[in-house]
Amino acid sequence: MRTCTKCGQTLDVERFSWANKERTRRRGDCKTCAYRPKTIQQQRKAQRKHRYGVDDTEFTRMMVEQEGMCAICAVVLDEDGERSLKPCVDHCHTSGHVRGILCHRCNAALGLLDDDIERLQKAQEYLQ
Repeated sequence: MRTCTKCGQTLDVERFSWANKERTRRRGDCKTCAYRPKTIQQQRKAQRKHRYGVDDTEFTRMMVEQEGMCAICAVVLDEDGERSLKPCVDHCHTSGHVRGILCHRCNAALGLLDDDIERLQKAQEYLQ
């Protein structure tokens, strides 16, 4: 077992490519992280698959199910638009369960509140 220098996951040694021809040393980054997609779109797809286990088919299904909108604020998401409109895969940090697709702002807000419902309710009360 060894830890990837890019994603921080501890994986079996076989998940790391050889670093030299003699096969005496392994790379520091896992094979998934070592893969370099050519376009931004390809990078996002690879990242979603690697981090959350969401492949392109699943991501498209989720976007269609949500009608291309953020699950919280209903803003129309745009992968090529400004950062706040880019779709983010929302997941539970405890279980890893994917909950849906959010805009960057809503995803950041949940993260800053540590996905804590009580904190969210207190913030709501404060705003009222």
